[in-house]
Amino acid sequence: MLYPYTEQNTRVQREETVEAAEHPKQWYKVVAHTQKGEIYHGLCTVFEREATELEVFLHDKKGKPINKRKVIPFEKLKALFLIKQFEDYPVTEPANIPAPPPNAPLAVEFHDGEIIVARPMDTNWKNAKRILLRPEDSSTNNLLLLAERTAIKSVSSLDVYKQEQARAFNEFVRSHFKPGMSHEECLGDYYFSRMDYWHAAEFYRTALEHTSSNARVKNKLCVSKYNIGMHHIKNKDYPQALQYMELVLELDPENAWAREKASKLQEHLRMQAEAKASKHQEFASNDSSLMERFVEGHWVKHRQHYILTGPAHAGKTRLACSIGAKATKYSMNVIYYRVPQLIERILSQKKDGGDIQILRAMEKTDFLILDDWKIEIFPDEEREEFLEIIADRYKRQATLIIAELPDNQWHQIFGTSTATNPKLNQVLYDALKVHLDKRGG
Repeated sequence: MLYPYTEQNTRVQREETVEAAEHPKQWYKVVAHTQKGEIYHGLCTVFEREATELEVFLHDKKGKPINKRKVIPFEKLKALFLIKQFEDYPVTEPANIPAPPPNAPLAVEFHDGEIIVARPMDTNWKNAKRILLRPEDSSTNNLLLLAERTAIKSVSSLDVYKQEQARAFNEFVRSHFKPGMSHEECLGDYYFSRMDYWHAAEFYRTALEHTSSNARVKNKLCVSKYNIGMHHIKNKDYPQALQYMELVLELDPENAWAREKASKLQEHLRMQAEAKASKHQEFASNDSSLMERFVEGHWVKHRQHYILTGPAHAGKTRLACSIGAKATKYSMNVIYYRVPQLIERILSQKKDGGDIQILRAMEKTDFLILDDWKIEIFPDEEREEFLEIIADRYKRQATLIIAELPDNQWHQIFGTSTATNPKLNQVLYDALKVHLDKRGG
């Protein structure tokens, strides 16, 4: 694989780059949207309607190369956007974009509800398998887009589209508008009904500024922001998703859905940060061969249990999160909990009288990481239910328990419960055990 930045290539690849200097490639900054809702940022050398697949050298959304590439069949694309620049990492500007022929602007509506106003770049666009378009709004970051025909719901002239939108909105107002409802709230409901949560949130926010005590509008604003957050989760933009969940909680601190999502996002981002930090940390263990096996991580796919002990600041969490990050690359479902906070959430859900969803998630997840394990902090009733889940996961899913214990006190992990639960005793006996020295942190 040859990257567009020479410092990322091997010596042989750099030599190939020098040899190809007489015929340099044109690198385009692109954002590829698939019909499944996936988004990929990067560079490519092809922006042609007749290509069968797209090879993107991946970057993060701010433009930093991540040393990976993605090959996407064009038939799976929704649209390929040629952009002016990434957020924080501008690279060589693409070639000048020719002006479109004197075609009238079109309103292109995709099956996912997105609508883009743009002018076709050729006169034969009606018969094209893919439509090359230039956005009408020159202030956006998009220079061109190549829209896959199968992803398009409808194409109409801008005048016809505006008339249709006005008719649809007027019909919505006639059937929806109620006494006491502001014009802004009605507009918000209209866009919400079309799953345009961004515009809906804007109008709900304006409506709430006029009537700050309106609980109905506040709830609608919360739901819109929550749905925007879920959109970012779908696109794996977890920091942005967390920001929207926190915005929901600012409006409604008791919102259980947003609180649950925010907690999971915080733990996921913490796992990513810890995994990244662990790459630069050396760990000292009581058994180097067992440590090597632990770090390798194949035991997770083999559904084994591990017990990781060691004093505070030995690097247990960082190491565990690194293993968890590797497991996600195998398409495994990974859940990380700090046990004290987990117990608080279990008791809170139990107090509400509903099903304890966290326990159900623990039962099903492929890889369960339980950090800061202290058996003595469990309430009696919850302790037995909790330990029963650990026992039932034996040989079915991987589990990692992390505790601040000396390496000669592993038998205290489950307290006295092993005496009455043979399955727990088997888990403790068969679990692989690694102890970290503090000097490893």
